[in-house]
Amino acid sequence: MVEKKYIFIVMCKFSHKETCTYEDQFLSWDDTVFSAKVLLKKLPLDSNQLCIFHSKNLQWKRETNFHGYLLAFINLCEKDSRIESIDILNITLVGNINKSIDLSNRSFTKPLQIKFCIFEDFLDFRNSIFQNLVDFHKSIFNASAHFNKSKFYNRTGINNCTFNKPVYFNDSEFIAEYRDSYLSFTESIFNEQANFSDTKYLGKYSDVNFQLVQFKHNIYFTASLFERHVIFNGSTFEEGNADFRSVVFENKVLFNERVQNGKKNIVSFDNVDFSNAQFKNIVEFQGTIFNKNSSFNNTVLNQSLFRNITVNSELSFIESVFGMGDFDNISLHADGRISFRGSSSNKIFTRQTNFNIKEHKINGYILFENTKVSWISKTQIELLRLLEKNGKLFFRDCEFETNVTIISYFLKGTTGNFLLFKKIFQNLSDWIELFTNGVQTSLEVDSSQKRSNEIRIKVVWLRDEDLDLFKTLSKYFFDCLNEEKDEKLTEILSEITSNDFLRSFATEENNHFPSLSLNLQRLLNDTITYFKFNIYNNKTELSIKSNLLLENNNTNLEEIYLLQIKNRIKSFQEHFGIHSNFTIEFIMGDKNSITNSQMGAVGSKAISSGHSFQQINNSFPENLDFDGIRTQLKILREHLAAQAKTPEEYQSIGEVAKAEIAAQKNDGEQVIKHLKAAGNWVVDIAKNIGIDLVVELMKNLI
Repeated sequence: MVEKKYIFIVMCKFSHKETCTYEDQFLSWDDTVFSAKVLLKKLPLDSNQLCIFHSKNLQWKRETNFHGYLLAFINLCEKDSRIESIDILNITLVGNINKSIDLSNRSFTKPLQIKFCIFEDFLDFRNSIFQNLVDFHKSIFNASAHFNKSKFYNRTGINNCTFNKPVYFNDSEFIAEYRDSYLSFTESIFNEQANFSDTKYLGKYSDVNFQLVQFKHNIYFTASLFERHVIFNGSTFEEGNADFRSVVFENKVLFNERVQNGKKNIVSFDNVDFSNAQFKNIVEFQGTIFNKNSSFNNTVLNQSLFRNITVNSELSFIESVFGMGDFDNISLHADGRISFRGSSSNKIFTRQTNFNIKEHKINGYILFENTKVSWISKTQIELLRLLEKNGKLFFRDCEFETNVTIISYFLKGTTGNFLLFKKIFQNLSDWIELFTNGVQTSLEVDSSQKRSNEIRIKVVWLRDEDLDLFKTLSKYFFDCLNEEKDEKLTEILSEITSNDFLRSFATEENNHFPSLSLNLQRLLNDTITYFKFNIYNNKTELSIKSNLLLENNNTNLEEIYLLQIKNRIKSFQEHFGIHSNFTIEFIMGDKNSITNSQMGAVGSKAISSGHSFQQINNSFPENLDFDGIRTQLKILREHLAAQAKTPEEYQSIGEVAKAEIAAQKNDGEQVIKHLKAAGNWVVDIAKNIGIDLVVELMKNLI
């Protein structure tokens, strides 16, 4: 018969509610719970009558085998089915005689809560698995801590901790399997280096939280993978290097300022390196301070926001790739500079980029070299040119040109017909914008010309594939208006809102197309409704097929003008090679009598098609925008003066000056006369600096 041995306790003076929790725990265990004898007969007490867990005598704890008691406590908690979690609270932990707390190569199946503790010796959790909650709340690490090559499942909290020596989480995995999973280092302090390199943050259910953390030495996230949304708001990276090289961020990343207890906490970096990193979703730097060298070289930034940032040294984007970018209200101190440097195969900017910069905040300089700045709006380019003039910005070997086609249509008839035509193309513009989301393929409808019945349609694109996208989207718009069967219309909408279609031109999945199908249907319904309520004072009807049913037997001029709309649309499609079956059919009675009209066909169920109507392409000077021309001529004259070398070129500047004076007097004939005399050199300069009104005017003159 095996003799049972109980644990007898001399009371520890460290108590809560008159008892020591560790004494209570050990007292409750005996060999009836386990398959072997309990080897520990009592908890040793130090000279202050504190048990080996609560004692502050570090050397005595090492010599009295605290490490063995700690391992026994963890093992017994794991085995005892009555205990739900391993709770180590309010104690100082030391290691064995070699000053090592060895908890490596273990699998913790129960929650592990180590709170308000102090680690005085080397802590080794390497190759461990935490299958449940792990919480190191408000603990202090006075020796190095090693968690590398470990796995943390679902809920991990290392909040309000202080690491006074190096800490290692490299080659580990943090895995979020459930929606209530979390990983948080909020308000922790790293006084020595912290290594999170080659670490994987897996799952998409929860955030990775590094908010309000103080990194006071080197911090390494090198080559890590974040599948999860990660937040660094209010954290500081000072007195060391922050290494984010080759990190892959699959989800949103935030480096924004955060207000806590009325205090604004700003993200600040000393040296930071994001080279070769990939931001596949949104990354935001709001209120961030870059104090020393900051590198985003060879970095992919799919959608980035740099707002209210301060740059005190070099911030470089060499061979980077920008999707949609937004640089708003940047401050550059005297030593601050931002460099965008591309190459022959990488022009940095690939989608619409915003530069909202105020000159008085730029005390350093900005460099664009070998970049495609045509992704920046012309208005902002003009502001950047002013910075260049003042020595605060430099363009070197940059591409400014975009492809622009402008077609002007003159429509006779009532205001209703004019508004109907305008409505169709405004809705087509909105349709395209729902898809392009920053891709420089745009359509503008301008009805603010001198003549109220003239509409200008402007199509802008950068690459051939952008023009192809414009043509494809336009075809689908007209096809949907033309489709009379609801099931077929639903099929078309399903096709163009599918991930396969969207991925064919977007750089990410369906993240930025919210309620796309509903918005497309809304535009179609709006177009059709406008037909119904604005043609013939509601006397006609329009099905999804866009048939206008003329119920009256007497053909009048309104019918002729409606045919203009059809043929203007046909002309637009032919100009861009858009292949659509869209048509407007007129079902009429017999005995129609029309003379001196452009009506191509009349009679029972006659359909008019294939006829030419008045199309005015870039007509001048009758609709000349004198204000716009005058502004652009001034810009052109200043650029010419800076580049002129020969007597002939100075003579051309004189002609431009005369055209500018004529524009001030709204004298179109004199504007045309002097610009025609200015010559091809002036046209070339105008193209290079992107003043579209002058370029379009001079194309028809020279």
